[in-house]
Amino acid sequence: MGRWIDHMGLIRTIALGLLALFAQSQMAYAEDSPLINPHQIVTTTFNNLYGFSSIQQVEVSTGTAARGDTFTRSAQVIRVGAANGLNRMLVRFKGPMDLRGVGILLSERDNFQYDAFMYQPTLKKVRRVSVYQRHDQFFGTDLSFEDLEGKRASQWNARLLRSEVMLGRNTWVIELTPIGFPSGYEKIVGWFDQEVPVIVHFEYILKGMGDTVHKAVDIDPGYVVEKDGYFIPTHLKFSGSQGTETVVRISDIEVHESFPKSLFSPSSLERGGVRSDASKSRSD
Repeated sequence: MGRWIDHMGLIRTIALGLLALFAQSQMAYAEDSPLINPHQIVTTTFNNLYGFSSIQQVEVSTGTAARGDTFTRSAQVIRVGAANGLNRMLVRFKGPMDLRGVGILLSERDNFQYDAFMYQPTLKKVRRVSVYQRHDQFFGTDLSFEDLEGKRASQWNARLLRSEVMLGRNTWVIELTPIGFPSGYEKIVGWFDQEVPVIVHFEYILKGMGDTVHKAVDIDPGYVVEKDGYFIPTHLKFSGSQGTETVVRISDIEVHESFPKSLFSPSSLERGGVRSDASKSRSD
């Protein structure tokens, strides 16, 4: 009996030791871990997601699950990534009819803040989008103008929260807070894939709203394609706090080395169109 008690005491000691080791291993991946550099993770991932230049054919569908209604928009997106200097994006709507020809230009300045312009064919006029409108809904979707902008790791404080499985992937959960630029978000929490430089889940928190999630984004790991060394998500689902959903599908991607700078100007926004934009982008 005494030996059995001694054995049980030994087992308890071993078990407690294993629990302590497990706790220490979890702490190693907690906030401010010296083993994991969250800023480097964010830098590598942002360089992948926002570094390349491309022409993309995009379909955006927005609906409300409760009502079952869906509105679909299609667009051509030409973007210059940060690997080629300052971020640029030219969006030209192809449909529906009431949006056909509408153009959006996002242009990063030397201080890494953005100018945004919109061209409306019915008015035959280009107008500037104010910094306050950047946080508004983008044409009735769950995206904002700010969501379309390329991101730079230097503009965000990164804090590692934990390690967690999300959408079947091992991820680092990292909290991002903006540094010195007019973001509409108090913070963004991202689930960064531990093997591939993509983010499989985002949660956006607005300023003054505590920890209430304004919207969440899921990136389907099964629809991440590799092109020219970049891992590009082609299926994203935005879930709004009011029960809306916006699904973004990229049906075609051409990765380019560069584009003519003249393509990304307000005058080009006014004069161009889907075909002429694509033709000019391929001529360089």
